[in-house]
Amino acid sequence: MSIETLWTLPAHEAKGPSRFHQSVRDERPGRFTYADYAVQVARAADLAGFDGLLLPNDPAGDEPWVLGSALARETRYLKIVPEFSPTFGSAVYAAKLAFTFQRFFNDRLGWKLQLDEAGDESPDDRYLRAEELLVVAEGVWGEAPFDFAGRFFSVAGGALFARHRSQNVRVGVRRFPTVFAAGDDDRVTAFSARHADVHIFETLEPRALAALLVRTRALADAAGRSVRYGLRVPIVAREFAVEANAERERLIAAGYPFADALTGTYADVAARLLDYAGLGIATFVIDAAPRLEEAYRLGEYLLPRLAASQLERAVG
Repeated sequence: MSIETLWTLPAHEAKGPSRFHQSVRDERPGRFTYADYAVQVARAADLAGFDGLLLPNDPAGDEPWVLGSALARETRYLKIVPEFSPTFGSAVYAAKLAFTFQRFFNDRLGWKLQLDEAGDESPDDRYLRAEELLVVAEGVWGEAPFDFAGRFFSVAGGALFARHRSQNVRVGVRRFPTVFAAGDDDRVTAFSARHADVHIFETLEPRALAALLVRTRALADAAGRSVRYGLRVPIVAREFAVEANAERERLIAAGYPFADALTGTYADVAARLLDYAGLGIATFVIDAAPRLEEAYRLGEYLLPRLAASQLERAVG
């Protein structure tokens, strides 16, 4: 089983731009923005060998769809995974946006549905809306007319790739976005079993995670589906464990939520990730700070160890 790694880039982080030394950034007002910083982080993740970039949704931040499109233009290989609420808008419009992205950026789009959003909508309505969004978006992702009438979305004769009489060449069909969902509660794992391609867990405790995997696999099997499983992992890794521990304390003092971060030497952290892979985790959503420097650092010192150790365990 191959391991996939996604790098986390928030849609808003005031600390970001200040990470550049004054000699390499334009200090004039308005000349250097968070978008410039995000581009540097995305390029770093691309060069470092990460497989994708997760853009969490933040009501106080930039729009992940727009940011993701800009970053796709600046990278060559990264899968771009914006998070968005099911209340984002029309399901057909979401499918059209996705198709345009896939056509321009070579099928590199993923969708992470934000199912824990706080708001006026009840959880039942939020999950039903998300389910209908995926049903409609997948339904119109073809040439045959698709009809659907639900509580939140409806479509009559929808088809993104229908060939009109005025067209001489049919539009090539692109890959539907990889669907991500995240969380540990029963409601979201049941949703993923029916609709997600990748489910991301939050707990780092191995026994609790193993129990979640067993339960979620059973739900997916009952639904006749195959789901890939992932884990969100904050990481603080250095050459020596004492350095890593000191850096974690510094980050915690600075307000980063890294109290439960995997902390240690690069070899130790790689071994911990492989232990999770042994449980059935195939996708790691890695979070570290500062984003730019750590993308290069972990790409140079952690990812090669992870790949080499995975190969050794496979051969052995």
